[in-house]
Amino acid sequence: MKLTTLTKPANFPLEIKTHNLSGDEVTIPFIAIGRTLRDWMPIALKRIEAEANERLDVSEKTQKAIAAAETDAASEKPKKAKRISLDLADAAKNQEDALDKAVAKVREFASGWDLEDEFTDEKIKELIAMFPGIQGDGWEEYDARIKGNRAKNLKTLP
Repeated sequence: MKLTTLTKPANFPLEIKTHNLSGDEVTIPFIAIGRTLRDWMPIALKRIEAEANERLDVSEKTQKAIAAAETDAASEKPKKAKRISLDLADAAKNQEDALDKAVAKVREFASGWDLEDEFTDEKIKELIAMFPGIQGDGWEEYDARIKGNRAKNLKTLP
């Protein structure tokens, strides 16, 4: 291929390999968004920052719970065990929120896929529900490709 002008990179195929419940390898053929490193880095850094802050929030909540438990233990007062009550509607909402975040992650790197199903948020959710983690695998593979870490990605090159 002869480079004649510096133009915006074209969209490109990005095949993400995963396994189905039977253990068979499955390839999901995404159509990745063509970006330069300069275009991608602000998006990637924003994602990394958001995920790091989410982990810190969880850690902070955990530390507060541990401190509260230690305070209760130090008082040596017997406490009645708290009963657990699960709100299925709340759990379903939390699951949908998590799927929405995963769809957003896919949309950061993909503009479509080479599947019979239309590339919609609902279909992306179905894919993620069938193959949990595919959004992270795709994002990491895309990130490596854009950053030029192509040695391990030769399997995905057309």
